[in-house]
Amino acid sequence: MSESAGPGRQIERDNLAELIAANEEIHGALTSGEIEAAEREMYGTAQSGRADAE
Repeated sequence: MSESAGPGRQIERDNLAELIAANEEIHGALTSGEIEAAEREMYGTAQSGRADAE
């Protein structure tokens, strides 16, 4: 990985954080149930042990 990859990744994370904040402003924050339903749809089962689970 090049040394320039670090700042690029930070910009990507910052942009993603801005998109998430804008979405939450419009639709409200996701609930644990909504996150689990999305995980079941994507992976076939909800992932356990999430650090940010409510």
